[in-house]
Amino acid sequence: MADQTHTTSPSPRHAPLSRNQIIRLAIVGIVTWYAVGVLLAWLGGVGAYNGSARLIMYAVIVLATPALLFALMPLAGIARNQLVLATSVLIATASLCDGLALAWLPQIYGGSLPMVAGAGGTILWGVGAACLISFFVNQEPKS
Repeated sequence: MADQTHTTSPSPRHAPLSRNQIIRLAIVGIVTWYAVGVLLAWLGGVGAYNGSARLIMYAVIVLATPALLFALMPLAGIARNQLVLATSVLIATASLCDGLALAWLPQIYGGSLPMVAGAGGTILWGVGAACLISFFVNQEPKS
């Protein structure tokens, strides 16, 4: 019989999510998707996808994302060590909505192809920023 050593696994850096938390995150994801879609259509109309305005908008997204992630925690009832998984559920839900809207209702993001493309690029930038920042904000539980 092989020698079996028992090792203790370290505390999880990413705690699992409950069904209730996942449902709450999906609802927040749908509401966030809609609010961002309306905002992006308005921003496209005022020229936010043109020239240096796009750089400013992308910088604002990076700066605002930590605050949005911290606001997500009480809304969905999650702990700080659940933030990466919570962000993933929220982004997956919003991305599914984006995929449907971009395919069948692109006018949500603006009236022209450049506005829809600008909104799509901004969405991808925001998704990437949220994923990356959540890795740095996520915190191991205290022992």
